[in-house]
Amino acid sequence: MEDDFTKFADVWIKLMTDWDRILTFRRMGMLGLESATAKLHASNVQFVQHELMSGDFKHVLKNPGAFVREGHDSTLIKAMTDGAVGSFEQSLDSAALVFAHSILDSAVHDCLWISAFSAPRDWMEFVGKRSIPLSELETKSPAEHIKIAVSGELDRLERESLLKKVDRLFQLCKPKKQTYLTNGFKFDRDRLERLDALRHAIVHAPGKRRQFPSVADDLDFLRKSGLHLLVMLSDTYEAGLSTEEMLAAYQRRNSSDAGTR
Repeated sequence: MEDDFTKFADVWIKLMTDWDRILTFRRMGMLGLESATAKLHASNVQFVQHELMSGDFKHVLKNPGAFVREGHDSTLIKAMTDGAVGSFEQSLDSAALVFAHSILDSAVHDCLWISAFSAPRDWMEFVGKRSIPLSELETKSPAEHIKIAVSGELDRLERESLLKKVDRLFQLCKPKKQTYLTNGFKFDRDRLERLDALRHAIVHAPGKRRQFPSVADDLDFLRKSGLHLLVMLSDTYEAGLSTEEMLAAYQRRNSSDAGTR
């Protein structure tokens, strides 16, 4: 069975390796944008000059000559290209934010699992009032009943929102300080709530035009929030990483990645 040290190491790898993948995904998309934009512009020129002006769509324009003389052909080409580039950038940023949210959500649930494994009695205030069938009272020990109740609560929380998972983690850890990272990062629940709402809007209204002026900072905030929560958990339950555990976690991840190819 997986222990809390193994899970802790895997969460660390998740918050490091998977985040690097998101950043690489977004960086490679932006690096390829300049070349793609030039090719897209050329394709739009081809469409306007040869399809719209004199090809299959030549009857769409009432006055093709005036359309060219007044410069509307160039305006249309630019609008088509700018619109496609904007849609690509929005899709890229949207995907990065959704992926980042998913990684953080998974990492926080793993942190809750570590808490439950390390100190199941800390969960008594959340599961202590649950009813137990009389038929099971004599067949299981109190410790087993607690374990079953906590496991059920973990399953329930997995279906809850990121904010509810984070709130539960703070209830369990009861931090005495705001800053856990050496660079002075401070967790901001209000900002996380805004990003959680943004993620929900992206998923449920994907066609809506949006601007993401702070996407790089937002991704950095989500990553540091995960690390902040992991270190907060470590401070509470004295979980941590040895060199051997970290290397083993990387090997597990690499083996898992190889198995999906």
